[in-house]
Amino acid sequence: MTTMALRPNYGINPRWVDAGTSPEAVSVAKLTRTAVSSLQRVDQRLPLDELDALQDEVRSGITDNVEQETVGVGRLFLLALPNWVPTPEVAVDPDGEISFDWFGKRGKNFSVSIRFDGRLSFAGQFGPKVSLHGTEEFVDSIPKSVLSAIAQLVDEPVPREEAA
Repeated sequence: MTTMALRPNYGINPRWVDAGTSPEAVSVAKLTRTAVSSLQRVDQRLPLDELDALQDEVRSGITDNVEQETVGVGRLFLLALPNWVPTPEVAVDPDGEISFDWFGKRGKNFSVSIRFDGRLSFAGQFGPKVSLHGTEEFVDSIPKSVLSAIAQLVDEPVPREEAA
């Protein structure tokens, strides 16, 4: 039997979709990706397209400082962002990590870099004397410290179901 669970506000986790190897599981995964892609936020398509293009560059050897696993984990991170989070800008760091950057009002900014193994390094500037930096592990959901920082950037409280 092949099953899948979707969590509200977090979209679909491709790890769940790609978990099976049987012909039936592959078929379900393909159908699910097609169905979910039509439900994704329109503004999320651009960074996903950028990651797809980067994946193509990595596979073809055009880009050699990024590992395929890093692109995959970056995709999982992007898809795990709750709907209230603004769409980030995507870039490749010189060390091969993928960065997601948000820019707010009055010079506020926040950046998360993700590595192939799910290590998140983040830093943000939220005022003249208010900054934050740290590392967390990404495993299927965005760490609360990262969500709190993004909420601070956009001057929005973290929704209750995500703050718990």
